[in-house]
Amino acid sequence: AGAGSTLETRGIASAMRGGGAGFALAARGHAASTTARGISSTSKAMGQYIDDDDDDEDAEPKTKEELEEELNEKIEDSYRTAAHNIRNSPMKRKMSLYDDALTGATSVRPFLEEADVLGQEEDKEVPRELMARVIDVNRTNKVTKGGGLTSYTALVVVGNGDGICGFSTGKGKDIGVAIDKAYVRAIRSLVHIERFDKHTVYHPVTAKHCKTKIIMEPRAKGKGLMCNQVLQSICEMAGITNLMAKVIGSHHPHNTVRAAFEALESMQTPEAVAGRLDVHMYKI
Repeated sequence: AGAGSTLETRGIASAMRGGGAGFALAARGHAASTTARGISSTSKAMGQYIDDDDDDEDAEPKTKEELEEELNEKIEDSYRTAAHNIRNSPMKRKMSLYDDALTGATSVRPFLEEADVLGQEEDKEVPRELMARVIDVNRTNKVTKGGGLTSYTALVVVGNGDGICGFSTGKGKDIGVAIDKAYVRAIRSLVHIERFDKHTVYHPVTAKHCKTKIIMEPRAKGKGLMCNQVLQSICEMAGITNLMAKVIGSHHPHNTVRAAFEALESMQTPEAVAGRLDVHMYKI
């Protein structure tokens, strides 16, 4: 390549002095230098390709933690780039970038989808140990310049069917995500429900939450549940098979669930009453 460049330089100098043969000399020098550079670049590329193959063969597979760290770094870099572009763009372009960011059409989206895939693999490894019932799903829509942003709120009741149950709400951009969040939060707030002979409540109980009032009364074995669907789901999770309940006032699902749990938690067993009054059980 160096010889070709020298030959090309001499030919150009000769042509500038007026020699006709100088142009032919310059052309031969240019061709020689180009060919030499092509051979050199090809050999470098082949060498790099061979080195990369060797590195790939020697490299160990990356762990899940390393993949998550790389994803987080890529996401942070993409966010920095997007913020820099928004700050340094004209007003019209800035508004367009804002709209893309609100609708999710940014350079960060592929990395977020890859992170979601890793998260889904994690969720598949953890089975659900408690039963769950979805009581209510509410959809909300926020109107923005980039379009409507839809989110869902789910109310879930969980339990093992043997006196352990709980409830909670969860929010997400998808119904499945909202239900999963509500389930995880519900299993962190479990309570124990006392039952008479493991099938009904000990005594009539009453509870009120906001505009909702609930009255519960025990029933004999084999009578079943006489209540609405929300209370039936709660009784199934708590392991109550015989109950009569009445909802007075507002029938909103959230108020009904909260009032039902307040009523069940306020129930007192004979042992608790005897201990509180400091008397023997047979007097109760």
